[in-house]
Amino acid sequence: MAGMERRLRAGHETHGAGELFDSVAERHIDNSFSPRQRAALPRVVGAARGVEYRGVMTDRVGRSGEAFSVATAYGGLPKVQTLVFDPRTGTLLSDDEQLTSDAGALNVRVPAVVLSIDYLEGG
Repeated sequence: MAGMERRLRAGHETHGAGELFDSVAERHIDNSFSPRQRAALPRVVGAARGVEYRGVMTDRVGRSGEAFSVATAYGGLPKVQTLVFDPRTGTLLSDDEQLTSDAGALNVRVPAVVLSIDYLEGG
């Protein structure tokens, strides 16, 4: 774990769970998934190395779902990214990213939410 933390602080993560989380969230912006694909997503995300199951969480629009988080530097800055899925269908409800220790050139104090997406339509 210490080696992973050093890589995260140095911003050297180029693949892994951070990339998986970004891919899942980005694909939900402009793609439609079958019920079978949606049902598989929480299992795939939850099985990825470094992912923590956070239990049931409520997203920013009040929906409860199963939450998974990863501490990652994918994209350049150390962050915690959390995906919340509908427990019945596997539909992605929300994606939330919070900088944890370094804001780089951004003019914000950490911790800072830098991305929050609520997916309002299934798909």
